[in-house]
Amino acid sequence: PPQIFVDVTDDLVNCNQPATLTAGSTVSPTTFEWFDDLGDPAGSGPVIVVDPNATTTYTVVGTD
Repeated sequence: PPQIFVDVTDDLVNCNQPATLTAGSTVSPTTFEWFDDLGDPAGSGPVIVVDPNATTTYTVVGTD
């Protein structure tokens, strides 16, 4: 079955420190859109770098 996976550089990220978020899929081609916990766009593509100044949850949507 098709799979989507997500990875972050570290399990714990400090505020005001960059973190790399990576998504991938076993289905090609897949496009990725990232959103913060307010629903605002945070980036697009399989890899984004974020630098949150507070606890933030990111959501990635993969579309094939």
